[in-house]
Order: sequence, then C-alpha cells, then structure tokens
Amino acid sequence: MIDSLQCRGCYNDFYNGEGAKECWNLKTAKMESSLLIHVDQPPPYHQAPKMRPNCYKAQGFVTVKPNRLDSKGYWKA
Repeated sequence: MIDSLQCRGCYNDFYNGEGAKECWNLKTAKMESSLLIHVDQPPPYHQAPKMRPNCYKAQGFVTVKPNRLDSKGYWKA
C-alpha cells in the first residue's frame, strides 16, 4: 500500500483528508514509473520518468509508461 503523501499533485488528492477519509484508489494503488506529458506538448518527450501511483491523474496531462516511447522520445509504432 502506498502513502497518501505520494499522491500529492494528483487531481483526486483532495480525497486524502479533505472532505472524505481517503481516495478510493489508495488501498489498491501500486507505484510505477511514468512520465507526465502536457496535452499541448509536441514530441519529442524528454521528461525523466518518476515513480508515481498507477492511478495518478493531473489536469491537462497524460500519464505515459516510459516503454511506450522510443529512445528519441517519440511514440513507438
């Protein structure tokens, strides 16, 4: 189980202590390496991957697994 501190910045983080007892994903979430890519950002994507909960959502961003991109930062075919 992950700690709610790892959810900081997530769109649904308001469930962890604000209004509800906790986010409904907190107990089943797993940590995974992912990139946050802004929806208006054109490729190539050179952000460094970070460990985040697999349910992490950020408004205006997509969460992408690093293996979906090639070594140059473009989508794999």
